[in-house]
Amino acid sequence: MVMDKRIMKKILLNLGRVRIAQARAHLEYKYSDPFESCLYVAFQASNLGSKFADWKLADLKYRAEQAKTSVSSYVLNRRDKLSDLLRDIRADHRNIESAINGLIKLDLKYDLHLKRDLSDIDPEEFLQDLKKVKGLGDWLTFYLICELNRLWGLRIPKGLKLPEKYRQLLMRLGLSEEDFHLSEYPYLDMALWDVSS
Repeated sequence: MVMDKRIMKKILLNLGRVRIAQARAHLEYKYSDPFESCLYVAFQASNLGSKFADWKLADLKYRAEQAKTSVSSYVLNRRDKLSDLLRDIRADHRNIESAINGLIKLDLKYDLHLKRDLSDIDPEEFLQDLKKVKGLGDWLTFYLICELNRLWGLRIPKGLKLPEKYRQLLMRLGLSEEDFHLSEYPYLDMALWDVSS
């Protein structure tokens, strides 16, 4: 039996909405600012999964607390010795270091560590800058844009495309990228994250 495309789309979007509602309080507690959200995604660049990213972010939080500062300030103040910091927390992976270096440059341009609302940022320009960050790839770039939208109000850029991994999943479900509006991407991302895990 082939399921109607509209029904499958509705199921995915509802799953995404429910997952966002479940995760929102936890994530708002987990991240103090948008730059912390970026750091979490950078730790995902290792391909070692979300638990690894959680552990590394927790390690940074502990070190920042000991230094009586925020995680973002802790990392930004050590950007000249990033390799040493990553080695100390056992996260000295080439993709992680490249991603964090690129995200630090983004922070220097957009002041992500100082903001709680990113709706004033030009989403197209931000996407172009984010695409230049080495180590993230299309999937983590997409995920980060959606995460910054869900938590910090970044508008979804018109140029955002679904990563190949998600296009393949949709195709198996009888759907395509064209079946979704940009405003639905954050919900779709959460749903497909669950489906693909």
